[in-house]
Amino acid sequence: MALMALLLVALFYHTALGLQVLIDDYVHSASKPLILTTVRLGCLALAAMGCFCRRGRSLRLRDGTAAQDLLPPSWKVSRPTGMRFATWTRVVG
Repeated sequence: MALMALLLVALFYHTALGLQVLIDDYVHSASKPLILTTVRLGCLALAAMGCFCRRGRSLRLRDGTAAQDLLPPSWKVSRPTGMRFATWTRVVG
């Protein structure tokens, strides 16, 4: 689990550095510091969200509805025996 968190932090740090180079090279306006700050905060938020998500928990909305309940009836979640993660399969007619 710690290795996955480290990978996510490295991934989004690398993403922020790459986007910073692009912004430095191609944005020539007074809003450059604002754009850089937004990109850094966005990458930080995505890394934090990835690190703090718990494996095996379904996403819950404010009213307590599971996100998978919002899918159309033609989609179902299946977890065959021996599989570690759920897979989404579409049921065709």
